Amino acid sequence: MGKKTQQKKENQRRKQNLRQEVQAVYDHLPRINCKGLCHASCGPIPVFAAEVDSMAAATAFPVRSQLATLPEPKDSFVLLPRFEDEDDNPNANCPLLRHNRCTIYEQRPFICRIYGTSEGIRCPHGCEPEWVLSREEAATLIDEMDELSSLVKIKGI
Repeated sequence: MGKKTQQKKENQRRKQNLRQEVQAVYDHLPRINCKGLCHASCGPIPVFAAEVDSMAAATAFPVRSQLATLPEPKDSFVLLPRFEDEDDNPNANCPLLRHNRCTIYEQRPFICRIYGTSEGIRCPHGCEPEWVLSREEAATLIDEMDELSSLVKIKGI
């Protein structure tokens, strides 16, 4: 097996491991029955570097190129910028919203998952989570995502 082939397989293995670790963090978040009324709050969206691949795979929207045009990320996340396209996405802040609903809901980023589930960021539309995360629990999960995202920068995943 050639060196490039080995590197490619190793990179794929690292990405798969990273996706599993990110999913493990997501699994610690309470589920919420979203009414779809929070679309006006979407954007700009902070996206952890560890989430970009999963998001990019879930949509035809050029997530990577949008992020690549932004300044270097501070810490371990980047911003998915506000986006307005009168024909396809009227008055939307997030480029991944269509008809006021998330087009990548199953692969949505951490910030969208934690919205409404934690002390200090409860849903103003009455959507109730299975349980409410304390500020400390939310901070721990954010730290875990930050740590996973630092691997992307260090190892180039």
